[in-house]
Amino acid sequence: VQEMQNAIKNPERAAMIAMIDQQAKSYASHFDQLVKLGQQQHGLVDKRLTSSGTVALKAVTDLIQTAYDRADSQMLVEAARLQEHLLMARLYMSRYLEGGKREYFDQAISEMSKADQIESGLTTALKDKDAQGYALIVQFSQAHDQYAEYLKELNSLIEQRQALETDSLNPLGDGIVKTAATIR
Repeated sequence: VQEMQNAIKNPERAAMIAMIDQQAKSYASHFDQLVKLGQQQHGLVDKRLTSSGTVALKAVTDLIQTAYDRADSQMLVEAARLQEHLLMARLYMSRYLEGGKREYFDQAISEMSKADQIESGLTTALKDKDAQGYALIVQFSQAHDQYAEYLKELNSLIEQRQALETDSLNPLGDGIVKTAATIR
């Protein structure tokens, strides 16, 4: 761009070069914002979402084992259903991270809600009857609640990135290409 600014003397074409320069600077600034959002997203997934999901999964797996060891078929069934919804939520969240389709986020939230209902029933059933089972469901509940909050934070970051791409980067890139084509 600098070479073109020095070489082009036609005022109309020089104005187009200046416009490309301004658009390129704006594009670079917006791209830096996109990179920062991506870094925040990866940090959230790597440091918080994965660990809280792992803690929740371990707690429910331990609850399943406890129910099995005690031959408590009702607790075993409910804990298995809880695990199913947790795993489905994690699957849909992975798909959301992969493709950014809001429907996957919504499905993950739906699975989390189903897990909440089962968790509530298990909490009530275990509260005064089974200290070990109750401790595991409390552990699950805490990790599950954190996971749900991290999902919402992650969704916000992804939506910000998508909006930045759609509303800023794509139009700026198109503008640079069209102006450059006009100069030729």
